[in-house]
Amino acid sequence: MINNIIVAVFLALCTYFDIKSKWIPLKLIVLFGLVIIGICFKSGDSANWEILIRIMPGIFLLLIAFVTNQAIGYGDGIVILLIGLATDIHLVITFILIAFLLSAMVSIFILISGKGNRQTRLPFMPFLLIAWCVCLI
Repeated sequence: MINNIIVAVFLALCTYFDIKSKWIPLKLIVLFGLVIIGICFKSGDSANWEILIRIMPGIFLLLIAFVTNQAIGYGDGIVILLIGLATDIHLVITFILIAFLLSAMVSIFILISGKGNRQTRLPFMPFLLIAWCVCLI
């Protein structure tokens, strides 16, 4: 339960910065990472091979960011990687799929309404925050 609250607060802060400036402060990411790593070690989760599986979606998104010259940002991949440390793989995958679905729906609306084009960049953190809230319900 505490992990879910920590993730929600972290995503809310990331959403604020992503909307405001289109980037997430490194200090915020490092702080969250240290907190989550501390929780993993305290819970005895650190020696578990499941951790590697849980961070794979984040690693995959980091690779996509590298290959596509940041079509999805490095910050998004790092955030998802850290959230993978905080929760189980099923929640991470569900959460990412919901975020991508929401993002696609908004993108289609923007294209159809003529308020943007294929080059329009949207902050992804708001979709992650909404997806996290949906998953917790």
